[in-house]
Amino acid sequence: MNLRKEIKIEKHSVGDGFPCFVVAEVGGNHNLILEQALKLIDIAADAGVDAVKFSLSRAKTMYPPNAGYAEYLDMKTPIYEMIKRREMPFEWIPELMNYSREKGLVFLCSSFDDETTDVLAKYDIDAFKIASYEATHQPLLRYVARKGKPIIMSVGVTLLDEIKESIEVILSEGNDQLILMHCIGSYPAPVEDTNLKVIQMLKEEFGCPVGISDHSRNPTLVPSCAATLGANIIEKHFTISNLLPGADHPFAIEPDELKKLVESVRIAQLALGDSEKLIAPSEKELYNFARRTIFATKKIKRGDIFTTSNTAILRCGQHKPGLPPKAYENLIGSKVKREIDANQPVNQVDV
Repeated sequence: MNLRKEIKIEKHSVGDGFPCFVVAEVGGNHNLILEQALKLIDIAADAGVDAVKFSLSRAKTMYPPNAGYAEYLDMKTPIYEMIKRREMPFEWIPELMNYSREKGLVFLCSSFDDETTDVLAKYDIDAFKIASYEATHQPLLRYVARKGKPIIMSVGVTLLDEIKESIEVILSEGNDQLILMHCIGSYPAPVEDTNLKVIQMLKEEFGCPVGISDHSRNPTLVPSCAATLGANIIEKHFTISNLLPGADHPFAIEPDELKKLVESVRIAQLALGDSEKLIAPSEKELYNFARRTIFATKKIKRGDIFTTSNTAILRCGQHKPGLPPKAYENLIGSKVKREIDANQPVNQVDV
């Protein structure tokens, strides 16, 4: 499968060797209040994320009216009605998109059917987001792929063969701009189910950027661990307050936690480095100061013999290094060529 290893989303490059792309997910946490949606964009920008993501779901294209209740959400409202109550108006899209860009953020949004895909394409969205439960909706994937934009596809609650089939559908439409998002599709997701090693497996299997959409409640644990495992993109639900009404607010992270997430991901990625074994800037003084060299432990005259009683392998301190420890065995028993003061390094000219 010939997917791109680097995906451009607006000014950002997503892939190995680039900063982790951090997405703050609003989802339905705007509670159908435009001012609340704009405030969430402010919070995301203040936290230092790269993108903010909304959801353009429509109940009529997601569930039948008699679909019943989602027991895992522990909500007393039928799922169809719950989705209906959080349907973001189409006319919000240009205002939210423009405001996000003014704040220096990429605007992302999930589409769930042809109509919502067309609305987002109309406003020239930078990338489409596909939710996990749509990752096997091949007609939708085909329709989105034809728009020619990058696709960020969550693959929670899917098997590897199903992911392969969906990728083949996207590629068949001439779109090779795909980012896969590992995730656990429960809300909140138990940390012990996270299985972060899947990130590297998906990278090796498909050769495209891979990230994680984290639904656990902990603000930093999974994101920072994922970053150290090479995740190229991190997505996390956030809210103004966990006390607000709605299905997603209780498990979403709050503003101060979103800031901590960004900090932890950036630090984790810094800690990764580039795999080249070098002397770090912070080690330069210690490279000589704390390294071992051969010292004379007492004054040694010319013609004497080097022994274990007149020499030792010690750390240099502020002395210039002399012979390295590996020379010690051959040094013992050899004749001293010139006088060496006590507590001075033994050099090659002394042997």
